[in-house]
Amino acid sequence: MTQNLNHRLLLQLAKDNFGCGICLEAEKFAAQAIAAMQSSFSAHNPQLADAYALHGDICREIVRSYHGVDLKADYQQRWLHSARAEIACRSLGCDTEALAKVRFRYGRSLAKAGDTRGYNEIEEAMLILERLSEHGNCKPPALDWL
Repeated sequence: MTQNLNHRLLLQLAKDNFGCGICLEAEKFAAQAIAAMQSSFSAHNPQLADAYALHGDICREIVRSYHGVDLKADYQQRWLHSARAEIACRSLGCDTEALAKVRFRYGRSLAKAGDTRGYNEIEEAMLILERLSEHGNCKPPALDWL
């Protein structure tokens, strides 16, 4: 049934399930929405980037809240994949605070796992924020997610 649903409905189902704490179902709906969007959206579409962000948030919550080493490892990898895809989507557009945020969170996750590439991602996030603040597109108080 869900294969016939459009991406908007799938995303709404993902958001609703995520909001109710039904993360495993939410992840399935988000992944289906992304698959549907990939065939009809351009790679730099902000809606596709937002879908990757939602999928990543769901996967991060599963890693944080659920039990089981294998389950956590699987969803950590799914989150990292979504973060890389979101970075790619947002990078094709232009520098935004959302791009800085995902680079920062992705970098922190890599650094926590002992991967030194994480520090490069964090540095890139800070450079993006610096460029945005120089152009007046980003106010320093908006950095509450750091």
